[in-house]
Amino acid sequence: DQTTLPAGYQFTTPAAAGTTDANDSDADQTTGKTHSVTLAAGDNNPDLDAGIYKPASLGNYVWYDNNADGKQNETAAQGVNGVKVILLDASGNPTGATTTTANDAGGNPGYYAFTGLKPGTYSVQFDKTTLPAGYQFTTPTASGTTDANDSDANQTTGKTHTVALASGDNNPNLDAGIYKPASLGNYVWIDGNADGKQNEAATQGVNGVKVTLLDAGGNAIGSTTTANDASNNPGYYAFTGLKPGTYSVQFDKTTLPAGYQFTTPTASGTTDANDSDANQTTGKTHTVTLASGDNNPNLDAGIYKPASLGNYVWYDNNADGKQNETAAQGVNGVKVILLDASGNPTGATTTTANDAGGNPGYYAFTGLKPGTYSVQFDKTTLPAGYQFTTPTASGTTDANDSDANQTTGKTHTVTLASGDNNPNLDAGIYKPATPKIDI
Repeated sequence: DQTTLPAGYQFTTPAAAGTTDANDSDADQTTGKTHSVTLAAGDNNPDLDAGIYKPASLGNYVWYDNNADGKQNETAAQGVNGVKVILLDASGNPTGATTTTANDAGGNPGYYAFTGLKPGTYSVQFDKTTLPAGYQFTTPTASGTTDANDSDANQTTGKTHTVALASGDNNPNLDAGIYKPASLGNYVWIDGNADGKQNEAATQGVNGVKVTLLDAGGNAIGSTTTANDASNNPGYYAFTGLKPGTYSVQFDKTTLPAGYQFTTPTASGTTDANDSDANQTTGKTHTVTLASGDNNPNLDAGIYKPASLGNYVWYDNNADGKQNETAAQGVNGVKVILLDASGNPTGATTTTANDAGGNPGYYAFTGLKPGTYSVQFDKTTLPAGYQFTTPTASGTTDANDSDANQTTGKTHTVTLASGDNNPNLDAGIYKPATPKIDI
């Protein structure tokens, strides 16, 4: 009488394959009735038996693993409904039973269960084709997890390990965490005015710069090279398919175009979207933390080629304001002060001296950030009795005139773009003649 069985128990399979009448169960699973036996006088049949068992069950949960740590440490609301789950037998073959994750009795999403199972060995397969678009399985059995709070789904197949269920067992620990890969990028460009801001044309992107992806500890975990984007604009890079976590990148300064260096990072007046993030010495950026599905397109590097200017102080013996004397007429020992766009000293000074060819009178300011400059020739360092000649004299060009104001020694301003050299800020000097007086 099945009503008298222990609570929750039911009759096992009768006349199971491989049994004999002596060791099988004979009770019909629904009625509890056995087959009939015919007894002759004196017969005894000791083989009308009934095996009973308590059905087993397993489950449990699919959740959004937003930090991709493989651990169930998100809120209950992070469960994922609508994922198909397939029950597999001991050999890993589908049993024919499937279900779909849904709200549990408490209204929490992401749960499934297979109940009424015969004791035995099972596993499940989470069908990755039914995951939300773009999502994939997290790391299974991650370090520091337990079977109760880990993810069990193989990242490729979605299958779990097997579990052996005895009569009445319930295993609520076959789970799957999922996450959406993150990404970051974006751009290396020529910062023509060295203002640290992406305000140049799209054509100013720079291909061929190596970019290394760094983990939270600053260790290299991947690399790529800047190239044209989908719209054919140069200078772009991307790291995709990333697990949520903390990252930075390093732009390899040895792969910059010859003579170029990094511009000022996070310059005043910029935003994270239009600044440069590369440290001027190391090329490394600040770190960014990416959650599931995040994209950070703002790790950029502006580069520029230092500018320079010069060039010459000479004896203008005929005071015509034109450089038409011999090279030997250059004047050494004149102090030259570099001025900014407002005409204030930048702190940089130099003194005229012989050039590489041994010619006197030359000076240069190199390694300059693009910008607006002028120079001041210090008249107190001119040879005794000398003064500045006429600036921008009629018939001269910028290459052969004198630019020094006759009173202040200052020149006009020049604006230098990335890599520019202006070799035309010159000063001619002469010594006024002394009238001859006849006595």
